[in-house]
Amino acid sequence: MNRLWIICTVALLVLTGCGSAPASQDSHQPASTASSGSKIVESICKDSTSNGAQEIDLKQVRLQSDGAELLVEYTLSAPLPTADDILLFSMARSPDYKIRYQLGTEFRDGTESAQFIYDLNSSTPKKITPATVVTNQTVTAHFPLDDLKGLGTGFEWDARVSVNGGGGDRCPAGETPQWNIHGN
Repeated sequence: MNRLWIICTVALLVLTGCGSAPASQDSHQPASTASSGSKIVESICKDSTSNGAQEIDLKQVRLQSDGAELLVEYTLSAPLPTADDILLFSMARSPDYKIRYQLGTEFRDGTESAQFIYDLNSSTPKKITPATVVTNQTVTAHFPLDDLKGLGTGFEWDARVSVNGGGGDRCPAGETPQWNIHGN
């Protein structure tokens, strides 16, 4: 009975993080592990609103991580259209391009129809329970970091919008991706 009590106590200490071993940070997370002492980290891309984007123009895209999820916030030059098929997505890549994901949110006639993470290496889609919030000219999507394994802490990214299956705007414009979710 004493032995069972000791095993249960040790298991409880390990599960609650009170053990003497240091907590390990998952290498797949593109941000610092969240805890009461860690900070929220972010990376921002600003895009010119006069770069020729036709239907939807990205002003800014912000990636922010708290260690549990990756928030992707799209700021548009005008409210989200309610009569088109819209795909807002970000491409995230490890620095060596061995790990690649597409994180997307689809809207049909102004209503969110899907949210997903697409693993480009294995061609595996994963639908996410939609948790996108649209307010005025901002669209905010949340993605679990556990589904973004292997990116590392200095991954590069860019964001894009597609209207009715066609091309659209990109942030940053051109071919230069953003670097480093750490906010440096």
